[in-house]
Amino acid sequence: MTITVYREFLFPALLKVVGVVEKKQTLPILGNILFKIKDEKMLLIGTDSEIEIRTTTDIERDDDTEIAFTVSARKFHDISKALPENAQIHITIDDERIIIRSGRSRFSLGTLPAEDFPSLEITPADYSFTVEANFLKRLLKHTHFSMGYQDVRYCLNGLLLDLTSERLRCVATDGHRLALSEGPITCEQERQILLPRKAVQELIRVLDNYEHEVTVETSLGFCRFKIGETIFTTKLIDGQFPNYQRVIPKNMENTATFARKPFKEAMLRSAILSPEKQNGIKLTFTPGELQMEATNTEQEDAFEELEIEYNGDEEVTIGFNVVYFIDVLNALDCENVVMEFENSSSSALLRDPDDNDRLYVVMPMRL
Repeated sequence: MTITVYREFLFPALLKVVGVVEKKQTLPILGNILFKIKDEKMLLIGTDSEIEIRTTTDIERDDDTEIAFTVSARKFHDISKALPENAQIHITIDDERIIIRSGRSRFSLGTLPAEDFPSLEITPADYSFTVEANFLKRLLKHTHFSMGYQDVRYCLNGLLLDLTSERLRCVATDGHRLALSEGPITCEQERQILLPRKAVQELIRVLDNYEHEVTVETSLGFCRFKIGETIFTTKLIDGQFPNYQRVIPKNMENTATFARKPFKEAMLRSAILSPEKQNGIKLTFTPGELQMEATNTEQEDAFEELEIEYNGDEEVTIGFNVVYFIDVLNALDCENVVMEFENSSSSALLRDPDDNDRLYVVMPMRL
């Protein structure tokens, strides 16, 4: 059998599924993509046994036989990427190999049996809701950087979708900082969905350039996102996300307001001489002024002064991880930032003064 597909359709489909395929696999077939040919459609499936992404693309074919095969995800992706944008690609399937032809180029790739390709065993959906893609993507981008990484508290290595009948809230924390972003939504019942770290990162990528509604379904241990022609399925983290409401400080006495861009630039400069492991930086607040200091183990130091609005009467000095602050300032896109805190040992709450739907908490550190 020979099928014909245009690169302008094939390559975007490959981009959606190839990201989930790990470069190093214990099972060789997990490094492959499964292709299923039926009618005038080609279904592409990629998985790492925890996440599965399915999408389709249009094809032309010389007969109506249904066929399936698997081929190296990276090699097929790299070949398609290297071909001209308007290339017409002919794929011939022959037993244990496929032949790819385009113009005067020809490639031969080995295949593995389609029946050996793993699939996620998913029970029927027990809960679903719909959400605008741009809205969901925005909430994920506002919060995903605060997820834990290989934390022994496994539930922190992911992101929480906390649904009420009127709000969708995305929350991520690694125990040292917290990011929260929310907005209005309509759904039938409350539900908490705990997505793994890799699933969140891949979901943001798949949602890129998609602007319509997304249907979200959950079943026992799984969550499925229907994104147009693409179906994104992931296992969920089996655990209880911490009570994040207790972490968010309330009614703090001291408030500082500063311009985001100059503050971020000063942070980036100070970070150059902050300690490599701790990334510590000292912030001293006085009426009208913020002093920023960083000192490393080689006794090198950086010092910055910024004009701010500060409502406190007394000087307050707090130590923070400068990387955490920079992450928050990258996530915010406002002109000014409000920072609220209680004293020299309290957490800091950072927010956009004109946006009540997201906030960031950074824990203090001893310097």
